[in-house]
Amino acid sequence: MKRATTLVCALVVVLSLVAPARPAEGCGADGDWACWEKICLVRIFGKCVVPGWRLKPPNLGCNPRTNHIFLKCYSCGGAWQPVCVLDQPWCNTDRRYTPAVLCIPCGKNGEPICLSSPVCDPYNRIVYGICSYSGHSEEPWCNCDVGTVPTQPSGEPVRGFADIHMHQFSNLALGGAAFWGDTHHSGGIDKALPWCDWTWKFPILPGLSLSPDFHPTLGFKAHGTVAHQWVDCPIDDFGISVSCNSHEGVHAVSGTGPFEGWPKWSTTTHQQMYYKWLERAYKGGLRLFVQLAVNNELACLISGKRWLHCNDMYNIDKQIDGAYSLEAFIDAKAGGPGKGWYRIVTSPGEARQVIEDGKLAVVLGIETDTLFGCKPLSDGCTEDYIQEQVEKYYCKGVRHVFPVHLYDNKFAGSALYNDFWTIANFFVTFGLMDPWD
Repeated sequence: MKRATTLVCALVVVLSLVAPARPAEGCGADGDWACWEKICLVRIFGKCVVPGWRLKPPNLGCNPRTNHIFLKCYSCGGAWQPVCVLDQPWCNTDRRYTPAVLCIPCGKNGEPICLSSPVCDPYNRIVYGICSYSGHSEEPWCNCDVGTVPTQPSGEPVRGFADIHMHQFSNLALGGAAFWGDTHHSGGIDKALPWCDWTWKFPILPGLSLSPDFHPTLGFKAHGTVAHQWVDCPIDDFGISVSCNSHEGVHAVSGTGPFEGWPKWSTTTHQQMYYKWLERAYKGGLRLFVQLAVNNELACLISGKRWLHCNDMYNIDKQIDGAYSLEAFIDAKAGGPGKGWYRIVTSPGEARQVIEDGKLAVVLGIETDTLFGCKPLSDGCTEDYIQEQVEKYYCKGVRHVFPVHLYDNKFAGSALYNDFWTIANFFVTFGLMDPWD
């Protein structure tokens, strides 16, 4: 009992020393002393016999969104202010912060990345751990006043123009990373055509390059910055950048937003057939095109890749699937299956009907070096195997095929037109081209 009485007396003495003689006016705000309130420590028969003081709850005498430090109050939770320890949330909700002792503004242009997703605000990309505004592009529209594309009379010659050689899905060829940019994306053009230097969209396996292929604050190297390209892309005697991820040499990398680097007429490694751009051509009179799935094993081997397989037919299948994916994507935007303007056709009659209906007829084809995997030394390319593959791809909707392309294969020899491809033929087929009369 004596010990308890002694502790109570000691507490009263301490409170009497630190407590004000009366509650302070203008207390509890940023820079003010903490607020106190009078309490009763001991009551006997309902009467206070031991009065005292305490820091006013609930924040130890401080207003909400302030911290109590040595009996004074200081604002917390704002930009570059300490995190709030007496109430939640730690940081204010007026914008995004990273709570790390201080509330660090994050996510906007020139600010560090946030710990929560998305790490940067829309239209910003990560550059060395900092969010950098890369620009924003509105969805393209057709700058031609055509209204609804007209139908055409049945049974009469169809009118329009055709493009019989196109590689719309090259972004799914060559290992899936050498050619940059998607034909479509549910997030729009900003997601489909981002800058081509570094990416977090997907891992990229290293190719034949000299600069680093991964950076913890940039992501995986696609084509790399211009500085990286100067290191990676020496131009050889044939005018081809054999060690450059993009095979295009040094080029500007800005895609969506400024579009300073691409697309342009001379680029060979960037998407130029975003579906809205193709729609503009369709509304301008394009009525039929041949979509050729393409690949080159050597270019794939020396490039950065999304997948390990450089096999021609593996990459061909990716592109055929991509065409059907785009058809379904456009259908969904038009209201359901069969309603879109992008129609894959499998016969002349079907193509004619699609054109008469005022839509675009798309013919699927294959243009690659080792069709069905039939290299010159392949033993498995029997007549039965080839018949099986023809039926397989016919069922996939393929109607146009190049039996031979840049290298010799089991079907025929390639044309001799460039020394580089003659040498490349050796690395793919393990033999030099063998011309004969």
